[in-house]
Amino acid sequence: MTNPKTTDPKMTNPKTTDPKMTNPKTTDPKTTDQKTTNPKTTNPRIEYFDSIATKWDGWIDHDKTQQILKTGLNRFQIAPHETIVDMGCGTGNLTQSILSILGPAGSVFAVDISPEMLNIAQEKISDPRVSWVNADGAKLPLENETVDRAVFYSVWPHFHHPEEVIKECRRYLKPKAFFHIW
Repeated sequence: MTNPKTTDPKMTNPKTTDPKMTNPKTTDPKTTDQKTTNPKTTNPRIEYFDSIATKWDGWIDHDKTQQILKTGLNRFQIAPHETIVDMGCGTGNLTQSILSILGPAGSVFAVDISPEMLNIAQEKISDPRVSWVNADGAKLPLENETVDRAVFYSVWPHFHHPEEVIKECRRYLKPKAFFHIW
């Protein structure tokens, strides 16, 4: 079963048992970074975040971070059925907090440019409500007006062309959706 809110039928949740589901970063060139598909072409941001991915969670107090994230998310008044983009999800800490608020009908698109960060997040989180997306924030494989909320936690300064990211958000966010830079 694929996620109906994506434009690419190959972009699905790799953690499910459905054999039709595949990992988007290995099957779809639109959601695969250049480093993975062409080792001679590199992106310094991808290289940097890949290089620190295994260290990332060691730099934080996980329990304290989860408490801070849940407190902050509660102020957003997230409904249990929402579809949320977690932009720059990293190792999945915010994704975990969002999932604790969402009900069974809710879902998260956990997006990161770093394949290594996504690998760690996928090892930590095996929830069918998450779709893992290896992509840049300016070009996501989502259908128009299908997302209720986009959350940018500690990622905004890393965008070289934030105007393109905003334009992309306007495309996939529903009318009257929420956009949080946190």
